[in-house]
Amino acid sequence: DLEAALQYVRGLASVDAERVALLGYSMGSGIVSRYARDHPDIQATIAVSSVFSDVLPSQPRNLLLLTGAWEFGSMKDTARAALAASGGGEEGNTDGDFGAGSARRLVFVPYVEHVTIAFSHGALSEALSWLNASFGRSGVGYLDGRIYWAGLFGLCALILFFPFSRLMLAGKFEQEETPALEIVGLLLASGLPAVVTPL
Repeated sequence: DLEAALQYVRGLASVDAERVALLGYSMGSGIVSRYARDHPDIQATIAVSSVFSDVLPSQPRNLLLLTGAWEFGSMKDTARAALAASGGGEEGNTDGDFGAGSARRLVFVPYVEHVTIAFSHGALSEALSWLNASFGRSGVGYLDGRIYWAGLFGLCALILFFPFSRLMLAGKFEQEETPALEIVGLLLASGLPAVVTPL
């Protein structure tokens, strides 16, 4: 599937088929790392929340590993193993040479875990900087900030839930005070799964 996607993208008139980078997240990080390891024509690889460490000192070219600082220990260990296998040095440092394709870097992105790293400004900035360095560019590019608005929307919906539900149900039922225990139960039943599931 990745090969088919690459063939399609490389066939587009607006694409330089010789300057291709791959970015994969979670299980996708393993797919792009494995593919780029076996295809030296890929100029740069970015593995976000890496699940694959079977890389080589020479392949993939220009490897960036991004892992959330709040990820499980096993995820961090996998990223460290990938850095070591790729010939990189200390986490947070950039080792090797971009021109030779031997650049290596591992970053533990602060304040994020396996889900929020995909929307993290820090992770997006690291990825953009890596692509710029890999291709000799200096553009600032676009960093998606919509997750903050989605979070604000969720918070507002939660805050307004009780006032609007009382307004919508006004007159339909006898007005009775809801016992505090029922409110706590409702909050646990509706809020707990929403928090536990992504964690």
